Amino acid sequence: MNAFLFYVDDWISSAHVEMMDAAEERGYLRLLLRCAKEEDCGIPHDAAQLSIMSMLGAQWWKQTADKSRRIGEMTSGDKLLKCFESRGGRLYNLRLLKEFENQKRIREERRIAGLKGGRPKANDNQLVSNSLANENQMGKQNESKEKQAQALSPALPEGKDKTPKAPLPKKRQRDPDESRGQRFTGPATLAECPAEWAALCKGLGWPFGRACIEYQNFVDYWSSVPGAKGRKLDWLATWRVRCRDQNKKDPAKPAYEPLPPVKFWVDDLLDPK
Repeated sequence: MNAFLFYVDDWISSAHVEMMDAAEERGYLRLLLRCAKEEDCGIPHDAAQLSIMSMLGAQWWKQTADKSRRIGEMTSGDKLLKCFESRGGRLYNLRLLKEFENQKRIREERRIAGLKGGRPKANDNQLVSNSLANENQMGKQNESKEKQAQALSPALPEGKDKTPKAPLPKKRQRDPDESRGQRFTGPATLAECPAEWAALCKGLGWPFGRACIEYQNFVDYWSSVPGAKGRKLDWLATWRVRCRDQNKKDPAKPAYEPLPPVKFWVDDLLDPK
């Protein structure tokens, strides 16, 4: 996997992570990233290799360095191993393995869909032959219908035009949103916004949690009622005004929980530049 979703709330509330000190927590994350880069999403169940991959070194075989985080006689390595399951000499994190299988399934579905879209087309001559046959059949059907209509229709007096009048074009119904501005077409979440718009929230002193919920309220405000609330033409300008207005109303509004997941780019974390 090149990337996977990292659920912040799940990590913070994890009982296993809560028992770790800073070095062990970093080591646990390093092992997860190493799993993500393997073809089977697993790592070897070998203490020497694990001590290197986790960057714990000799601490792997020692009790937790932070005495306030020690649990009985458990070593740092024992704590990290509790987060994995051993299968055939390799270790797997079940939550990460679930994400790995999900991505694998999606890739396979896309591959199959691509194969279906790439089937060879029928021979051109066969297409022309089928087209001519269909036209001949339709022509015979139309001729038969015309004869039936002539037999059933009464004779018109002389001088009357037998050609039916063309129907008047239907009046185009006006889109109710045309006079009320545009539908909202901006990003669905604050994380997808350009950096400068997310920075606007930071400049107002908002925590990320509040910025997310305020942005979602803004999206709902724009698109829920296509009436008096839908007359804006520039959503970015409207977002700036709304941020300032909301900050005046309640500058000390607390952060919203839970936090959204963060996408982890495995290579960037393993080898930052």
